[in-house]
Parts: sequence; C-alpha cells; structure tokens
Amino acid sequence: MQKCKLIVVTGIPGVGKSTVLDALKSLTNESGKEVTVINFASIMLDLAERKKYVTKRDELRHKPIDFQQKLQTEAAKEIKKITQGSKIVIIDTHMVIRTDYGYWAGLPVTVLNELRPDAFVVVEAAPEEITGRRQKDETRLRDKELLNEIITEVDISRSMAALCSMLTNAPYKLITNVQGKQLEAAKGILEIINKLCEA
Repeated sequence: MQKCKLIVVTGIPGVGKSTVLDALKSLTNESGKEVTVINFASIMLDLAERKKYVTKRDELRHKPIDFQQKLQTEAAKEIKKITQGSKIVIIDTHMVIRTDYGYWAGLPVTVLNELRPDAFVVVEAAPEEITGRRQKDETRLRDKELLNEIITEVDISRSMAALCSMLTNAPYKLITNVQGKQLEAAKGILEIINKLCEA
C-alpha cells in the first residue's frame, strides 16, 4: 500500500496558523482532496489527560523535559495509528516550544523517525502582527512577549525547520500569512500537497 503524504505545518503562536489551516480545509474540500488535519498538541494533551498529568494544554510546556520527550514520542505513535489509510495528512504543530528549561524542539529526532514527513511548511507573519494577535487571544494562557523575543522565536523556528529538512531529506517552505490574506497562504500549502501527490 502506498505511504500517505505527510506534511508538517508549523508556526509560532500567534502567527495565524489555525486560520490558514481552516482556509486550507475549505480549499481541499472544494478540490475533492481527502486531507486529514491533526493537531499534535491536542494528541499530546489527550494522552496526558488520560494519564491525569495535566488539565490544560499550556501546562505541558512547564513539565520536565523527560516527560515532554516521552509524551511527544507517544503522540507521534498515536498519530500513525489514527491516520492509517489516510492519503494526505497535515500535522499542525510548532517547530520550537519555549519551556521552563529553554527552547525545546517541537519535532525531535524520535518524532521525526516515527512520522517520516514528506514536507515541512513554516507559516510566518510580521512580528508586529504576531504581537497584536497574542495580546488579543484570551483563549490561551500566553506569556507576555516582547517584540525582540518573537523575532528570536521566528529565527529559531526557521533554523529548526532547516535541521528537520536535513535530517529527513524532506523539503521545507516558508509561507507568509499576511493579515486578511490567509487564503493566499492556504493556497501555498495546497500547491505543496498537489506536487507531492503528483510525485
């Protein structure tokens, strides 16, 4: 059986990644492509809640590194199970997570080895837009960020994407999500999907 095409779509918090992926779902529905979108953190949270470790997503990044490592690998294995038979899978996640111990890879080698992605997409936005979105988002327990910290996060995320690409031999692409133009960003991801399906 042919391996499904798996694309990891990442972006730092506040970049508008969820909005872009909602637009992508609409585009793929219109084109008749069967795309499964999985939020990596939601799988981790579900596993952690089942084991009574946490009750909220934002608690995960405050847990010890060894806990996060184990949970990430378990989540990757769970994603493989629930996406069996899917043709195209989008993994919605972060390249980098800021923890109490410093920055932590959202896709460490153990996770990459489990998922074996075909492509990586880093959704970006102007740092000023990200700052504004984070300040308006009352649904999440966001840390108060300074503009230069967001710029650093963007740089680290790009570096992580390049490293993931090197480790997996899968290409990566930067896509800009301009305020109000999430459909254009979604079209960029759809183009990658179309090319992978042709390969």
